[in-house]
Amino acid sequence: MNRRMNSQQEALFGIINKAIVNHNDAEKPYVMLSYAQTLNGSIAITNTHPLALSCSDSLLFTHRLRSLSDAILVG
Repeated sequence: MNRRMNSQQEALFGIINKAIVNHNDAEKPYVMLSYAQTLNGSIAITNTHPLALSCSDSLLFTHRLRSLSDAILVG
């Protein structure tokens, strides 16, 4: 992904990055949550065709947030 985030995403990313940097001296981990959810809780329309839950801008932002992380929980 070589696309750039829009100005709102850049601003939010900067705020989150600053919070993480300022939190590094704390004795507790900095925890973020990012998720997407369907109305009915289904993750696929059929067994063979996945359903996109987020738009490409949201996916780009999520990957940038992941780049700040030391660990990622997926499930």
